[in-house]
Amino acid sequence: MSKTTEEMKHEKTLLVLSFVLITLLGGGLTSYYGHLQNKWSISEQRRTEATLLYKEISMLMDTRLYKWRKVGWATEDKKDSEFIWSLYADYAKVLNDWNNSLNKNRALLCRYFGPELGAVFEREIRPGFNELQAIFRERLKTSSAKKTTEIASSEIVSKAKNLNVAIYRFNNKAAEIIRSGDIGVSDPGKACHFE
Repeated sequence: MSKTTEEMKHEKTLLVLSFVLITLLGGGLTSYYGHLQNKWSISEQRRTEATLLYKEISMLMDTRLYKWRKVGWATEDKKDSEFIWSLYADYAKVLNDWNNSLNKNRALLCRYFGPELGAVFEREIRPGFNELQAIFRERLKTSSAKKTTEIASSEIVSKAKNLNVAIYRFNNKAAEIIRSGDIGVSDPGKACHFE
């Protein structure tokens, strides 16, 4: 049975239309897959950057607190003034590292980990360190002429313990954000405008 010209024309039209539709669908799927791949790649890059930031900030917080606690423990154990001041000098080096990257870290914390964790850093961790520093400065009357170590160590130990708990909670939350991949948006708006 032979096909009529009309049937052949119809089949050719269907074949051309099928080819066009398959090409369009394939192109669309390829473009969509490329978009998803790009989005995933950006997400992984942000996760990697957030992980590096987390490691840097976590190390700075832990090191600063540990060096600080060494000063507090030496004071509590009534070590001699020179020993305490040598520990304080060691702490001051970490404080310098902390201050050299503080504003960068503050900004990136909020952008990568969100305003909630940024607020914890701004309202608990920074003030906790500042309180410890203020206690030490007040009690030691830090002048180069007269270095004393008259300080109520129980106050330092208590504040250091509270700060340690805040840092631990902060680290756990940041680690969970990294694990879940729930890295913050690049521009959180005014949510991260801390004083």
